Amino acid sequence: MNNEHLYPYVDGVGGLRMVDGVVRMDLVVITEIEGEQMKAQRVGGVAMSINAAVKLRDQLNAMVEELKGKGIIQSNEKKKVINKMAINQK
Repeated sequence: MNNEHLYPYVDGVGGLRMVDGVVRMDLVVITEIEGEQMKAQRVGGVAMSINAAVKLRDQLNAMVEELKGKGIIQSNEKKKVINKMAINQK
């Protein structure tokens, strides 16, 4: 089985909306970086119930707190870390 479809790499969420009680997220990858501008391309999406979206938020918040506790990220540098990672991967 090809796990690429199960675990695609994404740089972030490009769009987030709720339709008929279902949360839908567009998944994007950065395709080009020019100075401070980044171009993103949609590579897929995820749809889930509101309850699943809330649970995902809680799990992501817990992971961020764990990373802070380990000194991997700091609160005021979250965006800088993400942007630096995207630029270093080019």
